[in-house]
Amino acid sequence: MEETRHTFLQGNNLPDNFAGKRNFTIVESGFGTGLNFLAVARLFTDHAEKDVTLDYISFEKYPLGADQIADVLGLWRDELGADYFDALIENYPLRVNGFHRLCLSPRIRLTLVFDDMNRAMPELHVPRGVDAWFLDGFAPAKNPDMWSDTLFHNMTRLSRSGATVATFTAAGDVRRGLAAAGFM
Repeated sequence: MEETRHTFLQGNNLPDNFAGKRNFTIVESGFGTGLNFLAVARLFTDHAEKDVTLDYISFEKYPLGADQIADVLGLWRDELGADYFDALIENYPLRVNGFHRLCLSPRIRLTLVFDDMNRAMPELHVPRGVDAWFLDGFAPAKNPDMWSDTLFHNMTRLSRSGATVATFTAAGDVRRGLAAAGFM
């Protein structure tokens, strides 16, 4: 939880970056257990103006099941926000490739993309642009396919002016890819 707060929330200057926007869009590489999403949903609910909406789009090549997510994150249910936690578990889609849209509240929409990022990201359209990127995949040595030119090209294509990016990895290939995409 502290790594999520430090790396992704503080790394993207949240909640301050919610200010002044009617819609805030985050794209994440690697949904995993949904910890990052639930932490953002709670922060957004607590700090964003009431007329702002959140679109959270997350790619996951190997999705967990709802029961696995509930087992792993159950200890943080109340801290993450029981309403969003329960809504995620109750509405979690079947693990079938494709785009799965969940409206977890009138203000918060989650789009889960169960597919390889390199194949699915070129199909993604974000009319208002992406405000923040959570690059939450394993390091390039363990997951080289994710850190591709396709990722970096689509980050440039989809980003709103002033978009931010945060990641755990400090690998040189990733830094060079981000720089080429205009993020460093």
